[in-house]
Amino acid sequence: MKKTVFFLIGITLIFFNTHLAYSINPSNAERFIIQINGKIITKHSADTNALIQKGLYEQNKSIIRNHEYPSINIPVLMYHNIDSVSKSQYWVSLKNFKAQMKYLKSYGFNTINLIDIINYIKTGKLLPKNPIVLTFDDGYENFYTMAYPVLKNLAFKATEFLITDYIGNSEDDRKLNTWDMNPNERSFLHKHLIWPEILKMAKNNISFEAHSKTHPRLTTLSLTELDKQISGSKNIIIAKLGKCDFFNYPYGNLNTTVVDKVKEKGFLGAVDVNHGGIFNTSKSDVYKIERQFIHSKMKIDTFAKTINPSIKFPDLDVLSVIFYDANGKVQDEFKKGKSLIIKVTIKNNGAATTAIATLKLIANDSNILANYDTQLNDQPEDKLLIIEKGEEKTIQFTWRVPKNTTMKQWYYNIAFHGKYYCLWYGETGWVKGFTIIK
Repeated sequence: MKKTVFFLIGITLIFFNTHLAYSINPSNAERFIIQINGKIITKHSADTNALIQKGLYEQNKSIIRNHEYPSINIPVLMYHNIDSVSKSQYWVSLKNFKAQMKYLKSYGFNTINLIDIINYIKTGKLLPKNPIVLTFDDGYENFYTMAYPVLKNLAFKATEFLITDYIGNSEDDRKLNTWDMNPNERSFLHKHLIWPEILKMAKNNISFEAHSKTHPRLTTLSLTELDKQISGSKNIIIAKLGKCDFFNYPYGNLNTTVVDKVKEKGFLGAVDVNHGGIFNTSKSDVYKIERQFIHSKMKIDTFAKTINPSIKFPDLDVLSVIFYDANGKVQDEFKKGKSLIIKVTIKNNGAATTAIATLKLIANDSNILANYDTQLNDQPEDKLLIIEKGEEKTIQFTWRVPKNTTMKQWYYNIAFHGKYYCLWYGETGWVKGFTIIK
């Protein structure tokens, strides 16, 4: 009988037996509870992908056995329409959507599917760092034309919930949102997806799940009609795509009878509407998965805080902006063709941050395209600012006055972004700066 010995050295757990020696690093994303004869020894993290690659996972799964998996908060975002224009709170502009997806990519969020949540809860299967779920309701055509290209370019996963009676088989069979009980939304008469589009996206990281047949208020239905709405939508999707594991309650309208019927029909989970909370793998109900509603007017800092309520932002205050000539003398008048140095002193009254400071200069006080913008220069001249809470720092920009300028009065604008240009930390607005003399 083989004997397995465990050595715990610092934070690294070493496995030794007659066949293997493998180091598991607790800093990795996967989490396990090590058990010997059913007794929990220690909780730690492990890189199962490495175990699988080394052919060691199957050998060790009897001792690497998940019993109680660490609690994880997983934001589940709820979108409806993505389009070039925003017609209501349910229509997020393509510009804002791109900015939100850029934020997720830049700050290391990893999109997962709803089935990944279930697998983690049931078996402890690896979840990536910073997992997040993107969901879209109702199955509109603009998901295919607007959102999908953005998601595909970033290799993001997403889930679209379909109202199956409103999914046509061809362009000639494309349906409109005549089901909508919201008269404002119904007035737009926007188009739904068709199956050829869905089949194409299903091959590229997009999952499709059930949102009923006609989007009724489920609690008002008879048991027979309730059954038709829930099982009918599931069966259509299975017939087209081969599987359907999750349900979306129309209007978030549910009660015990509705939830029990969803369970009875074999769904692995169901999503609710926005109730402000973030789904937690230990505390939340997988048949009432909380989602965060992303509305059309949501700014990027609010978006970041919606995903992570504990996030802290800096509060950057410009204390002074002083202009110097090339010899280091303070000036407020400069000649054409001459260089000037702009020193900006900043205090951070908020959380420590790594930010980007940009400078814009303009020859009048109207908010139009700047004559000079450090961010848009051929070689950006923005300044990296690493600043602690309560700290003051001075940064310096250099600029040469155009020889051909005819404008006398110049204005400046100092702005601050997050280090990936996703987050916006504020700006001074246009402030009177210096004058140009002959």
